[in-house]
Amino acid sequence: EAAKAEQTYLALVRDYQSAILNYIWRRVGDPDLAEDLTQETFVKAWRALDRLELDDGAEARRRAWLYTIAHNAIADHARRQRRIRWLSLDALPNVSGGGNPAPDVARRDPLQQALARLTADQREVLLLFSHEGLPAEDVAQILGITPAAARKRRQRAREAFAVAWTAIGETLPNDADDPVGDAEVALRPPLDA
Repeated sequence: EAAKAEQTYLALVRDYQSAILNYIWRRVGDPDLAEDLTQETFVKAWRALDRLELDDGAEARRRAWLYTIAHNAIADHARRQRRIRWLSLDALPNVSGGGNPAPDVARRDPLQQALARLTADQREVLLLFSHEGLPAEDVAQILGITPAAARKRRQRAREAFAVAWTAIGETLPNDADDPVGDAEVALRPPLDA
């Protein structure tokens, strides 16, 4: 049983390491931090091997389980950063908030500009559905909501994205048919990723 769990874990690393890294990088916007959080995700998965489903038909649940761990690693990091930022602002009242390259990237890339106008929850839903290509059931499990709520959040995120895209003065091909769908295609990783 332990050997099968280890083999399944190694298969998860092999099959999902790049996807998890891309997901985290798109959430945090920092490649070094994304690598650290990806490593943290897989370390936590290793430590939780006893909860890993080993059935042959459980691949989709294992994938959702891994994305849930990644989601929680990002949330834990954000909580730590808020605590650190709050403490550092008290300790050093004249500190500027520099050092984050994300605003510079957002100014150059219209897609990133539009995504930057969304809430973190809206960006995450679009990334999970569109970039990661996960079904509503997996997105629901990752976010701790029902599949119907996941689909509704996707709808709202798509509507917010369409407003943001228009607000930055961009138009998409096939704008009349599906203004968000074409941008969602841009969120997807290249086929060789």
